[in-house]
Amino acid sequence: MLIAKSTEIIENQNKIILANRISGEWMRMSREVYEVIQEIIKSGEKIEELENIFEEKEDYVFVKNTIQTLEDCGILCESDEEKRLDNKIVSIQMTNRCNLRCKHCCVSAGDNVIEELTTLQMKRALDTVIEWNPLNIMLSGGEPMIRDDFLELLEYLDQRYSGNIILSTNALLINERNVESLVKHCEHFEISIDGVDEESCAIIRGKGVFEKVCSKIKLLKEYGAEHINLSMVFSDKNEHLKERFYELNKQLNTTPVCRIFSPKGRGAENRNIISETSKTDYYIPNDYLVEDYKKAFSIGICSAGKRELFIGCNGNIYPCPNFILDTCILGNILNVESLFDITDKSADQYLCDFITEVAPINLPRCQKCPVKLFCWTCPGELFDINTEAAFNSRCERLKPVLMRRVWEKEINY
Repeated sequence: MLIAKSTEIIENQNKIILANRISGEWMRMSREVYEVIQEIIKSGEKIEELENIFEEKEDYVFVKNTIQTLEDCGILCESDEEKRLDNKIVSIQMTNRCNLRCKHCCVSAGDNVIEELTTLQMKRALDTVIEWNPLNIMLSGGEPMIRDDFLELLEYLDQRYSGNIILSTNALLINERNVESLVKHCEHFEISIDGVDEESCAIIRGKGVFEKVCSKIKLLKEYGAEHINLSMVFSDKNEHLKERFYELNKQLNTTPVCRIFSPKGRGAENRNIISETSKTDYYIPNDYLVEDYKKAFSIGICSAGKRELFIGCNGNIYPCPNFILDTCILGNILNVESLFDITDKSADQYLCDFITEVAPINLPRCQKCPVKLFCWTCPGELFDINTEAAFNSRCERLKPVLMRRVWEKEINY
């Protein structure tokens, strides 16, 4: 029995946290229990063979159950051999063109025409992606359905790929002529609505969009679509609508996805429309800061550039949609023989070299922080912080909450 290489360990006074950097699962224990488990590991014996060394039966049962939980979380393992992890997802930007001009669009879709792969080139790209064997392939944009050859490419993909095909769309181009084909070839639909009624949706996506999206969702349902995620971007200005958003999803029989506003692309230009936070501040949802927060939460994990990739409409490969920067280009899909050549290149099995450099847990200022594994859900969040004051503001509000939640609150495993 060994502590897995994917395990992060942090300490605070007489307590220890062991966390799985792949799954995000974690466990807190006393230093005393941690030292007992270390001794058991050193002994090379199984816990069942060591019952007689415990003076109290309940101590043995407690340690045994703790070890079982650590094994279930992948924190303890039987071998130090690192197995290849399943590749999670490749997101393919079919085009940067779009039939909407959403105020918050982080890629400014539709404003600047970016050269996109031809039909033949896109098929070559799909073949390369399929060979990488991801669990999911997401077709996104812009608006992917704006391509004249979209259905041809979708059918081409489905004929050759056995994983999950996800369509990320604003849904406006779904109609009676294409809906049957869409449902046949796509397992999941990611649809953005960004509102709970005409008024709130129109602020972001334009007039008349809300009812159209709702009608398209009903059409998909009529043709048998089972997995539809409906997303809305939240900020300090509209977070009061969250409960109504959940209710809308119940009515439409969809799964709610709450996203946090990121001031990038057109979002940066329209920041004052979407948020009242200044560049020296950072938005944290109020419902996350409450003392009686009851939702399960994990450590921040990242698979970008290792088990997750983003292919731009011109073929450029990026670690993920949050790192679409010139400095983050990993290659071009038309010039690589295999995506494994990119994802296997880094020394770290779990992070590509670029993410390792910018990962928040590696920041000098955060090295000794007892909650550094929990305060960032994505390294890309750092790019939303434009000033030292904003970084400090975020830390001052979040750290005390996480210290209580992570180190003091009673936890049931």
